[in-house]
Amino acid sequence: GVSHIIVDEIHERGMNEDFLLIILRELLPRRPDLRLVLMSATLNADLFGQYFDGAPRCHIAGFTFPFFRGCLWQVKDRYLEDFVEATSYLIQPPQEGLEGYSEATRRSLANFTGEKVDLDLVQKMLEWICTREPEGAVLVFLTGWDEISKLHETLQAHRMLGDASRVKLLPLHGSMPTVNQRDIFLRPPAGVRK
Repeated sequence: GVSHIIVDEIHERGMNEDFLLIILRELLPRRPDLRLVLMSATLNADLFGQYFDGAPRCHIAGFTFPFFRGCLWQVKDRYLEDFVEATSYLIQPPQEGLEGYSEATRRSLANFTGEKVDLDLVQKMLEWICTREPEGAVLVFLTGWDEISKLHETLQAHRMLGDASRVKLLPLHGSMPTVNQRDIFLRPPAGVRK
């Protein structure tokens, strides 16, 4: 029989995932021998622990593989403050640690809660990158398929970012068929940003 159930990327919330959690919560009291492992790099462990009647939690420190070491390209880390400053975007009380940024940037960031991804800001950042940075790929991390789909649709309708002769948009998610995921490894034509 089944002794363990492992659910990875549990933070990817949707109707199917929520339904699965309900079933698992109902099943566990009937199967005390069953071990359930919920995994996520970003999940709120306390919230899920409470949902499963105080289930124990285990934190495993992560690490980064030196993926880009020895590659022919360089990776630039850009932070939210950098793009708010560069695009003059207003997120809609001053935060500490933002010395060196304009008052408008500090005011805008004061309204940022981090609870919801501002897809308009993501679009602004991509516009800025595509018009001011040398060619190269851009990788945007979002919290789930719903946000990925919504951003993809928005970008497809954008005059510049949706222009396939300038930008190749590739949504990526673990639930997509492997054949679609392989596209991210292909180099785009010259002059096209991926």
